[in-house]
Amino acid sequence: MLHVPETQVPRARFPVIDFHTHLSWSARRRQVTEAHNNATPEEVLPVMDRKNLRMMVNLTGGYGKVLEQTINYWQKPHPRQVHRFYGAHGSKRLPSRATRSFRQIKLFARRPSARAA
Repeated sequence: MLHVPETQVPRARFPVIDFHTHLSWSARRRQVTEAHNNATPEEVLPVMDRKNLRMMVNLTGGYGKVLEQTINYWQKPHPRQVHRFYGAHGSKRLPSRATRSFRQIKLFARRPSARAA
């Protein structure tokens, strides 16, 4: 077994983008009617500030009404900190949605955080 020394990093030296976050989930075995959140923004945003995590990209959120709930809960009130990556879900529009998502992430990542001032 590999043994390596552990290094504690309380805060990132440079702003970080977590590109693979699951802030919410939905049950798949039955008709999905509501989004379930793993935490609240009041719990997550202060941790992001302490760790120098500039943005998280939420890869879950469902579709239809559930996706709308997730966007209204996470992305709309906190657009600089939480971004939703739009997947295909069987759609042929993935290239345009993915391109738009990447452009928005790139744009927000370059801007200084509004809360850092």
